[in-house]
Amino acid sequence: DLSLIKLPRPLGLLKVSVKSAKGLRAADINLIGKNSSDPYVVVSAAGEKFSTSVIKKTVDPVWPQNECGYLMVFDPDQKIYMSVMDWDRL
Repeated sequence: DLSLIKLPRPLGLLKVSVKSAKGLRAADINLIGKNSSDPYVVVSAAGEKFSTSVIKKTVDPVWPQNECGYLMVFDPDQKIYMSVMDWDRL
């Protein structure tokens, strides 16, 4: 069937949740107060992406417990990529 070649049937669904990070590099330089960042995480696999919410002005972010995303899994050896980004640096 041609549809299976273009869109293979997924093996399952991966639930992704990001808990926290510590000691991130400050991307925002402040003249008064500590330097900080506005981090968020992008998780991608097989052409799909999930992005967390932005946690403002911190280098030690903690994301909400109930925040999660779902990515389809097509291969048991499928690679998953995670990037920590700064919201101001788009």
